[in-house]
Amino acid sequence: MARFFQSPTVLVFGVLSTVAMFAFVFVGPVANSATNPSSYPVTQQQSLMMGSKTAAPTSEDELQPEPFALIELFTSEGCSSCPSADKNLERITADAKSSGKNVYTLSYHVDYWNYIGWKDPYSTKQFSDRQRGYAKQFKSSRIYTPQMVVNGQVEFVGSKQKVSNQAVNLALQTKTNSAISIKAVVREGVVRAHWEARGSGNRDRVQVALVQNFGEQKVNRGENARRKLTHVNIVRQLETVAAGAGKGEVELDLPNGLAADKFHVVAFLQSPTAVIAADKSEIATNLATPTSDHRNGMTSVTALKPPMAAMQEVKRQLVSERQFIAMLSGDQSRFESGLEESRKSWDASYVPMLLEIARFTPRRERSKVMSLIESKTGQQFGIDFDKWLQWNWKQSFEPHPGYGNFKAALYRRIDPRFAEYFVDTESATIRLDEIRWGGVRRDGIPP
Repeated sequence: MARFFQSPTVLVFGVLSTVAMFAFVFVGPVANSATNPSSYPVTQQQSLMMGSKTAAPTSEDELQPEPFALIELFTSEGCSSCPSADKNLERITADAKSSGKNVYTLSYHVDYWNYIGWKDPYSTKQFSDRQRGYAKQFKSSRIYTPQMVVNGQVEFVGSKQKVSNQAVNLALQTKTNSAISIKAVVREGVVRAHWEARGSGNRDRVQVALVQNFGEQKVNRGENARRKLTHVNIVRQLETVAAGAGKGEVELDLPNGLAADKFHVVAFLQSPTAVIAADKSEIATNLATPTSDHRNGMTSVTALKPPMAAMQEVKRQLVSERQFIAMLSGDQSRFESGLEESRKSWDASYVPMLLEIARFTPRRERSKVMSLIESKTGQQFGIDFDKWLQWNWKQSFEPHPGYGNFKAALYRRIDPRFAEYFVDTESATIRLDEIRWGGVRRDGIPP
């Protein structure tokens, strides 16, 4: 059964039964709550498709709202009622993985049961405060474990499978007008998670969680003494930022001794009364493109591996394709940084990527890109892309190791389905710089 906790008074009423013990205290003021609860000619060159309409890819095109369910479980290793709820969350997680539904699960370990004999190693006051924020939202005078909250709108005892199934199914049938995407990459132990949001309000917040896929712990004291407990999707860090900018980046620190492949990142958009969008991303290394678990048009490609020969050339200290992709984010500082890094470590393999960046950036940035290319190549074609392409195609093709990743990230901004064209660039029979966007999404022209 659920265990209840109310603060800040120290008056505790203990009721001991054959099933479980209940503790009651009054809920006090909520502090630091995280609840408040980011037409080109075709001759010998191949093209993706042809069309008369041309436009730059945008986040508005990419982010498509779709029903989802975000399940937040508040639990503790010091609570004898919680292991059954942990198992229920594990069941929901496995079901979502097998069914492909937009279901995201998070496990928050609270710290208010640590005093009774066992300090939960995953617990923090931040998560307890987040739960108190939900109590205030739900107009409740108590907090308890195990508690599940679905989409920030409905709460119940987390071990009740039938209730949780009903809540998840209802959430998956509820339309939303908002969307969020998240992409994460790790460098030197720091996870950088870039988010973009659509349909957010002035009071909305973006929550970005660093999530440990699995945890196992032998409990030596307390109510679960001598038990080995397992957990899935443990939140290890939660950052909150204002959603007003529509996009941004959050840095998350990996726990000591744990590798990035043991984690993923979940981002969700939260209004004062509900969670209105969510997305998930695996954590990529420098040369990989992050994978996303979103199935509504925000799906990233999952297997973009450059040829082995190209991977061996990473030691040349080339500018990462991620920096080139960041130049398209709309963030001026990231654009200038990518441009400066390209200037300092110039390589001919940058030309195809810079030409595509110039095509999809505003006039001022485009002029800067073209000036850099002119100064490094000695060619003077201005912003005549056709002439630049004809010249470039006459050069030997020695692509950047991450060129396939770059092309996938660029073209998925136009239509997420385009990314699949770049999954296996090693066996490509045409030059990647010959692939050009014709102006419409896939299947955008009548047969």
